[in-house]
Amino acid sequence: MPGTAAMVRVPWVGAVQLYRRDFPELPFPEGTDLLQVFLCTVVHAEVNGPGVLLHWRASAEVGDLIGEVPVPVVSDPEFSFQPRVFAPVRTTEYPDPDELPAELAGTFSFLREPGSHYSDYDQWPDVARGSKIGGWTAWHHTQWPEQECSECGAPWRQTLGLATEEQEPGEDVGWLLGDDGVLNVFLCSQDARHPITVIVD
Repeated sequence: MPGTAAMVRVPWVGAVQLYRRDFPELPFPEGTDLLQVFLCTVVHAEVNGPGVLLHWRASAEVGDLIGEVPVPVVSDPEFSFQPRVFAPVRTTEYPDPDELPAELAGTFSFLREPGSHYSDYDQWPDVARGSKIGGWTAWHHTQWPEQECSECGAPWRQTLGLATEEQEPGEDVGWLLGDDGVLNVFLCSQDARHPITVIVD
């Protein structure tokens, strides 16, 4: 007979919502202008973090709001979500040298000459590790998997990163993802409604 926890339906908890007017670079499907990101409150072994659900909506069609957010009956202690307000900024970010196209990487001497690799490589700008939209993945423990969209075969694209800690010191975000890591959400580069891929690193 299954245990009690296996019989309980665990609600998805709202993590962040983003509007097209604020973040036009997000790949909003036609007819939508609001992205709501929900997280499951228990660890999913396949991603070493919470499950992720993306809900693309038309904000004009949102009806009555619920008066009280349901509290998860079952949850892991690292997912003690608290209301927070992000203060977004825009920045220019460069990929890790290992992710540069071959023809571009060949123009950098420190990627071609073993004797100069380490000293010059250390001067390369770091990839941002805080919560972000778009940009490049700040790999720490793992590496980018060579995989494609399971539905159409198009390349994946880093679309959203939710970090345990922000780059600037301050108030904790309220969740713990992996080893103080970042929950990276990858979307199909052709259709944002295709299955997503989540990697916590």
